[in-house]
Amino acid sequence: MSAKGLRYQAMLAGEPKYWTGIPCKNGHIEFRATRSGSCLECRRKCDRKRYAADPQGEIARKQAHYAKNADAIRQKRREKYAENPDKERLVARERSAEWRAANPDKVKAQQSLKSAYKKANRHKGAALLAKRRAAKKQRTPSWLTEDHLWMIEEVYEIAEVRSKVTGISWHVDHICPLQGKNVSGLHVPWNLQVITAAENIAKGNRFL
Repeated sequence: MSAKGLRYQAMLAGEPKYWTGIPCKNGHIEFRATRSGSCLECRRKCDRKRYAADPQGEIARKQAHYAKNADAIRQKRREKYAENPDKERLVARERSAEWRAANPDKVKAQQSLKSAYKKANRHKGAALLAKRRAAKKQRTPSWLTEDHLWMIEEVYEIAEVRSKVTGISWHVDHICPLQGKNVSGLHVPWNLQVITAAENIAKGNRFL
């Protein structure tokens, strides 16, 4: 099928991009944008060139575009996430890891800011910790056995060992959150999982 035919099919299917396997005028074998038919690699190079020429102007342009289309952009992201949440979480983690690896100075600066904020707002941290402890206590059933309590301790020990061995921070997460918006889980062994701190922070109080 011709490139025009493939593009037409993508339009009918509502796909934002399509594949031809044919090099573009600059020799890139890449996906094409359905709306314009242009090569995505060419577009990326053009965007990088435009940003290098006027970074502040490009940032302002993107911010204005987002402000104008915020609702539509958020809805599109929700739909994309709903189609394949596991893939979207993996992509987000990979992008975060790539950014952190490419910007160690910015990561260090962010950590310094967080540390300074915590020191300046110890009362807020203490209040949140007290709230968390109270919620955990309230959501711990009285019918748990000694074996259940031992299993809970083991989960926290696993998280601690993983952090020491890998050098990455691991958290104990409640699969069904203790203080979720729509659901409320229990502090029981089968509601616990050990995940990276990045995954836990990204998840928040959502039930995924």
